[in-house]
Amino acid sequence: MTFVRSAPDPDAVSLMDIVGQDDMIDMLNLYVTKALVDVTPFPHTLLLGPPGSGKTTIARAIAAALQEPLLIMAKPPGRRLADRLLEFGHGIVFVDEIHGWPRAQTDSLLTLLEEAYLDTDWGTAQFPWLTVIAATTEREKVPKPLRSRFLLEPPFVPYDPEDLAQI
Repeated sequence: MTFVRSAPDPDAVSLMDIVGQDDMIDMLNLYVTKALVDVTPFPHTLLLGPPGSGKTTIARAIAAALQEPLLIMAKPPGRRLADRLLEFGHGIVFVDEIHGWPRAQTDSLLTLLEEAYLDTDWGTAQFPWLTVIAATTEREKVPKPLRSRFLLEPPFVPYDPEDLAQI
């Protein structure tokens, strides 16, 4: 399993630097501003797009805009999800390729996304200042109950040739 924890990255790409996704970036900027002004967590977000479309870059840009640390989970952590999240504390958790997570792990995420806690062998762990940004290339493989817990699902648009040249 791969875990990357980082402090807020002042050199990260900003949302405004992302090419070819203007409507999505406008939407995300509104939610970033709301979270900063209202001092509330950023909404849980599902990014759906083809491989190489910038989902990880967008998650990094959101974390940088919020000045929050980022935890990248490229593979499911097994039964240790709560332990990993407790070590991390607060910030943005980027779950890459969520469609490949086993059912038991996605079931745990349901409660985390809706109620901000996880049941563990030793009790309940609270995560009120944790935002999950998940990415998938295969929306239909993400269980519908889990998809419904993501408050944002900003639309990717296909890149045109000019955008691709700029990228």
